[in-house]
Order: sequence, then structure tokens, then C-alpha cells
Amino acid sequence: MRIKRDKTPQTKAMQINTDTVAAPATRSNSLRTAQQFIADLANPDLALDIVLSKHVLVQDADDEMYDYLLASLAEIRLNLMSKRVEDIRYVTYQEMPRKEVADIDTEGKNTADMVFLYSGKRQMTALLTQNNKITSFTLVSKGGNRAHFVTY
Repeated sequence: MRIKRDKTPQTKAMQINTDTVAAPATRSNSLRTAQQFIADLANPDLALDIVLSKHVLVQDADDEMYDYLLASLAEIRLNLMSKRVEDIRYVTYQEMPRKEVADIDTEGKNTADMVFLYSGKRQMTALLTQNNKITSFTLVSKGGNRAHFVTY
């Protein structure tokens, strides 16, 4: 059986789904943002408030929130000191096993902006990025066996 092709000229431009085209750029931006954040955080000569202002998107935070963020960064830095930064694996949400992300409530956030950091087989932290900044490095339980990113 032969299939007859229509040889009429195309009069309209085909639409391209830009969601699939933009995904690799978003992925690389998120990974690059995460890698730069970790590289600066692992540098003990760089003050934590510099890392915070350079890499973390903070909106309407009071002194208590800044203290919390600086303490959290200090804890991540302390954890990094016992690791080889070049051995840290950066895994996107899409690359994660489904069972690992099944309990995360994305709350409508773009999953292409989510990066999980591993040292060996152990997850160190999870990052949410936006516009080349970290919007969250805090993944917390919201009850009902679900977790979500807290933005600052």
C-alpha cells in the first residue's frame, strides 16, 4: 500500500514547542548557578554575607531571617569542609529517581530549577534557583509525608 503525500506548499509556519527547546538552557543555568554557589561557599576566605548577597535571592527579610540564612550557610560550609568539592554531583529534578522526588511538593515551581547535591550516595542539600540566584537551599517537611522548598 502506498501513501499519497500532499504536495501543496506550506502556507503557515509550523509552531515549535519552546518548552522543550528552553529546557537545556534552564538546566545548564541552574547547574552553573549551583556550582558557582558551592564553589564560593567552599572558599573559607569569602565571608558568608558576601556569599549570601552574591548568590541568594532574599526578599523582605528582617534581621532574624538574615541570621538564620547566615547560620544555614555556615552549616553547609562546615559540611563542605569534609568533602572534595570537585567530587560533588549535581543532579537535576528530572534526573532524580522518581521515588526520591515523589514526596516533594513542587508547589508549581519549575522543576528545571531544582538541583540536588550529592557526596557519594548521600544527599547534601537541595537547591532551588531562579534568574541565576539561589531562591532556596531549605527543603522542609510540610506534613503528610511531603516536603517543599522554603523561599526567602
